[in-house]
Order: sequence, then C-alpha cells, then structure tokens
Amino acid sequence: MMKSLRAMDVMRRNVPVVSPDLTVRELEGFLASEGVFGAAVVRDENVVGVVSGAEILRAVAPSGEGDPARDFYTDLVAELPREGLVARDVDGRADGLLVRDIMTTSLIVVPPDHPVRDIARGLLAGGVHRVLVTEGRRLLGLVTTLDLVRVAAESRFMGYAA
Repeated sequence: MMKSLRAMDVMRRNVPVVSPDLTVRELEGFLASEGVFGAAVVRDENVVGVVSGAEILRAVAPSGEGDPARDFYTDLVAELPREGLVARDVDGRADGLLVRDIMTTSLIVVPPDHPVRDIARGLLAGGVHRVLVTEGRRLLGLVTTLDLVRVAAESRFMGYAA
C-alpha cells in the first residue's frame, strides 16, 4: 500500500512572521530585508492573519492603483516590487497604519496530515498560491505552488500514491 504525501512532507517550516503591531513602513522594510513578498501575522503564538505587498499597495496607493482582488494568497512573488510601495503613499495614508489595519484575516489553512493531492486541487480551484499549515491556530509551515512544483521536479512523488 502506497502512502499519501502530506502537507508536513512538503511544507516550508521557516515562514516569515510579523507582529500585528508592526507599522506598515516597518513591514515593508522587513519584507525587503527577508527577500519575501508576504508574512504570517502572529500574536501569542497564534496566526491571526497574513499580509503582503498587495495589502500595502492597496492601503497606500493612489485610488485605482491597488488591485482589490490581490492578496497574500493570490499574488505571485514576481508580480509586485518588494520595495517602494510605501513611497507611493502620496496622501500620507501609511502614517500610523499598522499591520493589523491592513492584514487579511480570512485564513486558508490545512492540518499537517492533509494530503498534498487535496492541497493541489484546492490551490487550483481557488486560484491561490499559498496555504498555511497549522495545528489549531499554531503555525507550522506554508505550502506554495512552487513547493509542489519542486516536489514534482525532484520526483518525490515516487513511492507515494498520486
């Protein structure tokens, strides 16, 4: 009997994490310094949201520049710059804004034993590129479409049920 590949087998364990009390300017600096597009928002070891450059842009850009359909889950890493988003804040909207003010609180999560096949189907059906792996509200990791491509390229599906 072949075993199924699970979220815990493919997830990234080193997920960028920020506090909901970080300013938007600090968030942009963090994302740039880490070379990432988004982060999980964690308070008291519990995931309370996610945030990305798309949320920053939507919060500070002149009207019509931020795409309301884009967020942490749907953006591809290469679609937006990691720096200079707050610089588009011509009206001073970033002043005083915190991560908690712009984060996405609707979480897309799976447990660590969730089958990868079902994750792939869900990502495809939902048009999303990331899913958080949690136990309750405790963040364990992240599975992205890139992780699934990496698994396929490394032929890690061999020995597992498709």
